[in-house]
Amino acid sequence: IFGSKYAYAWEDFYDFIKKYDIVTSVIHTPEDYRELTYNYLKECALEDVIYIEAMISSTHAKLKGMTYDSFLGGVAEGARQAEEEFGIVSKYIMNGIRHLGPESVYNTAKEVFPEVQNASVDVHTACLRPIISDYLPLVDVIPSLHNAFIVTGGAKKGILLAPAMGKAISDMISNNGKTDITIKNYGFSRF
Repeated sequence: IFGSKYAYAWEDFYDFIKKYDIVTSVIHTPEDYRELTYNYLKECALEDVIYIEAMISSTHAKLKGMTYDSFLGGVAEGARQAEEEFGIVSKYIMNGIRHLGPESVYNTAKEVFPEVQNASVDVHTACLRPIISDYLPLVDVIPSLHNAFIVTGGAKKGILLAPAMGKAISDMISNNGKTDITIKNYGFSRF
């Protein structure tokens, strides 16, 4: 299942989903989510990470009989404990699992926001990502923070820009803020 310490070995998107489902099948309780969240944030903090934004989904938890609230309670408790012990701050973006269809996402929305019960879905889409005011990506060192970098703003072209953005930020992290990718027009200096 794993190709390296932190990565799945997969052949295509559907194989990735299959492996993801296998890995997540061992998570059964809110305490499991607390422990997973805490240990992930602990490892990040030991690498001098001070802030994390992560995408989470309650779908697997609900399949195990947990409610949205019990799932989120486990994640929140792990995050609170890690922040208290290591100073790492984490925020979470709830998402739906695409291969389970739009109904899965709609059902979660109804659970979280009861006022959605009588709403209808007019359009559903995927891959809407952060957009910067000038519609260009932002790849740069964060000048006010030690050892902090930002890579965001790929928007709907994120899948196309990801290889270059990923290479640039990887280089910058490894090489004291330097990369051979031309990013001069994509930094904070343009604002």
